[in-house]
Amino acid sequence: MAFSLNIDEGRYGGRRYVFDQDEVTLGRTAENDIVVPDAAASRKHARISVEGERHLVEDLQSSNGTRVNGEPLTRRIELRDGDLVQIGELTFRFQAHDEAPNSTRIVSVGDLPQWDKAPPPGAIAKARPGAVAARPGAAPMARRPAPGPLSRIRERVRELPKPMRITVFAAGGLLALSLVLSLVARLTSAGAAGPAVQDQLFELGSAPDRQVYGDGPGVDVTTPAKARFEFNFSEPVPGKSLLTLHCQVDLVGRPEDVEVRINGRHLAYLSATFGESHELDWTLDRRLLKPNDENLVEFVNLRHPPTNWEVSRLWLEQESLPSGTPAELTRQAQQEFDLAQSKLESEQVYASNLHDAWIHYKRARLILAAIPVPPANLSNLVHERLKEVTIRLDKRCHQMLFTAKQALITKGGAAAMDALNDIVAHFPTNDHPCYEKARSWMAKLE
Repeated sequence: MAFSLNIDEGRYGGRRYVFDQDEVTLGRTAENDIVVPDAAASRKHARISVEGERHLVEDLQSSNGTRVNGEPLTRRIELRDGDLVQIGELTFRFQAHDEAPNSTRIVSVGDLPQWDKAPPPGAIAKARPGAVAARPGAAPMARRPAPGPLSRIRERVRELPKPMRITVFAAGGLLALSLVLSLVARLTSAGAAGPAVQDQLFELGSAPDRQVYGDGPGVDVTTPAKARFEFNFSEPVPGKSLLTLHCQVDLVGRPEDVEVRINGRHLAYLSATFGESHELDWTLDRRLLKPNDENLVEFVNLRHPPTNWEVSRLWLEQESLPSGTPAELTRQAQQEFDLAQSKLESEQVYASNLHDAWIHYKRARLILAAIPVPPANLSNLVHERLKEVTIRLDKRCHQMLFTAKQALITKGGAAAMDALNDIVAHFPTNDHPCYEKARSWMAKLE
């Protein structure tokens, strides 16, 4: 039974997600049906299931819990129309039996409406199982649907006196002309980025790539459908290194729009950016890699036709795994975790404490990767805290860069330089890209 989750207020107000599937998960990572961009959200936070005519919601043992109509969700309960499901600072309004035409719906090809005769050209968009597709117009029905907003507007216009109708039509013509000119300007600017590149291989190195790939207003290399990168994976000591893929993403509209593949095999999906770029990283499974050989990384746009997306600051981080017995390594990882927790608890004392906590969590993750069978509880805690702190750092970076930009516009270079120095105090090393961004701005202002 179809249902929708609607966001009515806040920065994502107006977003609406309609589902035709038996189970929907919400959480912070890209494997969820809805990615919740909030540090308070767990990787797998909550689930909504359909059982017959009922819609049931449950919390998946999340760190910060789920609320329904303001009350903590402690067991699996049935949702009613208008119920509010809150995860972190984001609130979804639940609505069942949502059959509004022209809505956005997650479907499989088999779920698309059947037509009594051939549909009009372009009426049904291509879709793959689990992908997001635009629902076509309503299928033929025995009963005529109620008039929509456009029909009511046309009726109102017909009731106007003739001189006023002429004025309305003239204004409409001017609006249509301006939209056409705007589209032409956009296409022209998109073409200025250069012809689309489909099969070229780009080199993936150990320093962030300054080029922007994908399809959108900010790209340097236009790759609407696919961007391909190669790298050589070699180890001084076989089996004793950790390889991490880093990138920055923007303009990704929905989860599972863009897939990341390693040597033709699935690695991850780019999570939706909700209008704000963010950093992503993945520890590469050794089983996906070809040692001492060329390896291939692909970013594949799964939407047809392709939608806008951007990926930048691509680089590989290769770290040597420490040596030691499992007991020694576990003790070292626990020490790094405790240091990180201490920095996090005293975050307000020094500007760099959140950044320092992030560094210690990363070291703990590296040490745990050297243990054949790492302790599950500590490993889960390290990965969970690292994700949370990474999201918080990215948000802080965006906010502080925005503040610096506003200072430059409203108060001048000196005020902007003060704001940039504040960023460097919060991000004191080039381990986080915010440091490099701030230093780059400072060089331009000096």
